[in-house]
Order: sequence, then structure tokens, then C-alpha cells
Amino acid sequence: LGSPRNMCPGQSMTMMTAVGNVSQFSRRSDLRIYADQVGNCTSLDGVGTELSYWGVSVPAYRTSNFIITQTTPVAFPPGVPLRIYSAVNVREKPAGEKKAFDDCARSAGTIIVGNAAACGL
Repeated sequence: LGSPRNMCPGQSMTMMTAVGNVSQFSRRSDLRIYADQVGNCTSLDGVGTELSYWGVSVPAYRTSNFIITQTTPVAFPPGVPLRIYSAVNVREKPAGEKKAFDDCARSAGTIIVGNAAACGL
């Protein structure tokens, strides 16, 4: 994502995502991609606007990279800068390892969704 990126409701966006595992054991995790207002930094479920939720398996000492394409929700507030964040929640023991590696990172993309009139909808 170029940042900030002007988008219209319903427009697709594509991004590269990476999930790493520094454990000697394989890990199954949930990857949550969400948008929130600039300055809000939490990985808690239900915070921000969830864009997608993925199940990911990562072998021991490896990184899994994949491309995610998703649609900008119509419910996004128009004209408000939103950061795209990711959060990882490990499903297995140690259970509840919640990581938010990209929260507040300078690398997080920013989008600004236009209103329906500006987008010609």
C-alpha cells in the first residue's frame, strides 16, 4: 500500500503479509488484519474495523509470507485517516500469546476512504 492511499468504498486493496515463528514447535495462529484511527494501538479482538481473519500454520523457525486482497468496507468513515494493522494470536500452548507486531509501526499503511459522492457512487 502506498501511504496515505485514497480509496473508495468497495475498492480492493492488496498487501503482503508475513507471520514468523521463532519457536522450536510449529504454531497455528489466527492473523487479524484490521483498520483503526491513527494513534489507536491495540490488538484486542473487536477493536477497530476488522478487514479479515485468517488461520495460519507456521513451521518451527520459519516465516510464512502471503498476499492478501480484500475489499474496503462501505462502513468506513469518509475522510478519516485509518491505519492498517495486524495482530497474531497463537492457538496452542502457550495459549493466549497475543502479538501485535505491526501496531503503531511506521510501516503500517494509511488509507483515507472517500464519501460515496466523491467516488461517483
